[in-house]
Amino acid sequence: MLFALLTAVGVLAVAFRRGGRTPLLLPLAAAWTGPGAPACWGGWMTLTTLTATAAGPKLPTPVMSLTYAVQMIVGMLVAVTGAHFFAERDGAAAETRTANGCCATARTRCG
Repeated sequence: MLFALLTAVGVLAVAFRRGGRTPLLLPLAAAWTGPGAPACWGGWMTLTTLTATAAGPKLPTPVMSLTYAVQMIVGMLVAVTGAHFFAERDGAAAETRTANGCCATARTRCG
């Protein structure tokens, strides 16, 4: 739950950025690590669930296996959606810079 909240705060901070009070790296890191932690944890638990032997004393229940799989899928979905959003946003910013006559490679400011 904590990482889902971290993801939401990071994505909203990047999407509705209103000034330069905090560096962009902080909300980007929150938006990237937020879905990464549940995806990796869900993937790890799914892997351990799939490799458990039938004679094992602590087999996960089918509901637990489903929960781990859903956690992994949701984490990956949020990460891919975030990456797509950031790529679209960067592409739109690049189009705006070139439309204004600014050179993106020279890092000139558009004004």
